[in-house]
Amino acid sequence: MALGRFLLRRITVATSSAAPRSIRSTTARWSERSFALLTDGSPSAYPRLSDGTLTQPDRTGWPAIPGYQLPQQPLRAFHLDYGPEWPKGIISVEPPEVGKPFVVRVPAVDADGNGRSGIRLPDIAVPLATQAGWNYRDRSIGAPERLAGEIGSYIPFARTRGDRERANDPRLSIEERYRNRDEYVGRFAASALDLVRRGYLLSEDVADLLQHATDHYDWATGHGRASSPIR
Repeated sequence: MALGRFLLRRITVATSSAAPRSIRSTTARWSERSFALLTDGSPSAYPRLSDGTLTQPDRTGWPAIPGYQLPQQPLRAFHLDYGPEWPKGIISVEPPEVGKPFVVRVPAVDADGNGRSGIRLPDIAVPLATQAGWNYRDRSIGAPERLAGEIGSYIPFARTRGDRERANDPRLSIEERYRNRDEYVGRFAASALDLVRRGYLLSEDVADLLQHATDHYDWATGHGRASSPIR
């Protein structure tokens, strides 16, 4: 199971590359304008305390997906005291005195377990799975209760309502979300075009994303010839 999650995480890597391309292009355009005009850019999509999209780990809204528990002890950083001359770059206390931990806040998620904030790419806005930025270590390498470094999770939706109910999965199945592939790809396209309008995607990347959407749907539903949604 862990190997599958590690492999399938590449779906997110493959599709999210389009957003940085657009942001680099937009940033280049912004750099050619005066500082006063920078306020015309897209509003920040960072999670915020004010609207609840940045919250305590136990208040994220993580759904009760069988076999997948949201980590309740994310990595924490502590205040370290290296001595009074540390601001000058001089260490007089070694090892440093460990102080209080920094406050930890994490992004809130929707009913599917996907982040509510950030640049919600079509794979997140029109999902076929829960995609998280964390994953546990596999038992074969030890410490399965600990998080794996730099590895995310891909937790697919059940294909049918019957499959979902048998698994006691609270997330809607694929057949409950989309009547067929055409509806899924159409909604995916609308999401992509909205991101183009907002400056988060380049128009020339849309065709590749739509092909990815088609392959992803065929793979997730077991239809068609797609053996993998990764492109």
